[in-house]
Amino acid sequence: MLEQIKTKLLSFYDKSDKLWIFFSLFDANNNLLLSNGVLTTNKPLPELVEILYHALLEKVEKQTKVIAIDIVKDIQLQPDIQKLLTLSPKDYGIFVINRQTNVSGVVLPDTQGITDIKWSLALLKQKYGLAGNVEISSFTTRRIAFQK
Repeated sequence: MLEQIKTKLLSFYDKSDKLWIFFSLFDANNNLLLSNGVLTTNKPLPELVEILYHALLEKVEKQTKVIAIDIVKDIQLQPDIQKLLTLSPKDYGIFVINRQTNVSGVVLPDTQGITDIKWSLALLKQKYGLAGNVEISSFTTRRIAFQK
């Protein structure tokens, strides 16, 4: 499976690319088992894919039926909260960071149960304890899914 993923990704991207990437693992009922990724890296794509694949899949390999890989594109700082709230959570993910505490969180586009960006922000605030002056960015992704 790892070689299949690398081959597919390298058909779209160069092996020296240093991409922002997320892996999400789902069970047979399409329930999210685990998700993790990076927004900054100095690793070339094949090495990063291998690291994330082994770090995540080994934890829930038997239950995993679908591996979704999101390649982050078009990240934009969103200083205007009103504009941010008009974005569709089906098409846009958000990244929130408190630069003073260095606490951050991400919600990917088209996350199950997320109906608007306001809900994404509330989820991040609750899950990561984000408070105070935060920096918010929106982004889109290219999702590539693999059946196990």
